[in-house]
Amino acid sequence: RTGIAFSSFPQPPFCHKRAATSCIWVVVKLTLYKIHLMKKEAPSMPQSRPRYEQMYPDLLAFSILILLAGFCLDSPSNILTGLRTIILTEDALITDYVRIAGPGAALVNSAIVTAITVFILRYSGEPFNGTTLVVVGLMAGFSLFGKNFLNIWPILAGTWLYCKTRRVTFGKFAYISLMATALSPIISYIVLDNGWGSLPLALLVGVVIGFVMGPLSAYTYKVQ
Repeated sequence: RTGIAFSSFPQPPFCHKRAATSCIWVVVKLTLYKIHLMKKEAPSMPQSRPRYEQMYPDLLAFSILILLAGFCLDSPSNILTGLRTIILTEDALITDYVRIAGPGAALVNSAIVTAITVFILRYSGEPFNGTTLVVVGLMAGFSLFGKNFLNIWPILAGTWLYCKTRRVTFGKFAYISLMATALSPIISYIVLDNGWGSLPLALLVGVVIGFVMGPLSAYTYKVQ
């Protein structure tokens, strides 16, 4: 069998499912109301307002929807157990978090990573643009297998360290750093390996990956 049935996981109590469904409906209604207001106020909007500035609350709402969807599919106790399983799993290239931890924990992990991504892009000083949607979508999707809210940090720290040594703003390489976290499963693999792996080695590898991705991406861009 290549798939896995959600019914094989413990189902959450009805009160949790009903509450999460109600919250999703409220978020959807608020989003639709905001879109209606934006269309109504569009002619009177000042031209100096950044075109993509409205993406910030919308992307946060997107991460909240993923979070609530996770709580619709599983109970809080099972989600916490599943998150622990995700963190302590040796990610060998591609690891299906839905299979090993359940759909609820996988979606909550995706929501946390998505929110982290949005906050990093927001406070890095880099304005939102079309690439923002691409990066947020990739981070949300790949957080369902291999990437979690802990193993991404060494690579991000490596890029931040590179920016400090070059005396440039982190926002210049924020998108590159976030996309480089596609290699973050190697962090979990090294940490949780029963042979030669260790936490210091995993942190070092992650920092090196993040450090070299900045200049490497600039070089490959010139080559293309």
